[in-house]
Amino acid sequence: MKGALAFLTVLFVMPLGHALTVLALKLPVNGQLTVIGTGIVTALILIYITKYIKSPAWETFIGMIAGVLLWASL
Repeated sequence: MKGALAFLTVLFVMPLGHALTVLALKLPVNGQLTVIGTGIVTALILIYITKYIKSPAWETFIGMIAGVLLWASL
């Protein structure tokens, strides 16, 4: 059951990265740079925060969110 839950979590989080990419591409260049910069900074902050999270499950989830943000921003 945990495998199915993990699959569904990734399945529902990945579209957020695609939505962010589409949003950035519809903006003018200055807006794109703002979205890209914000996404990279947020991802780096989330990666740093995972250092202090005690639960492996939450650490993985936050890391996944950071990875999606970093992937979408770059």
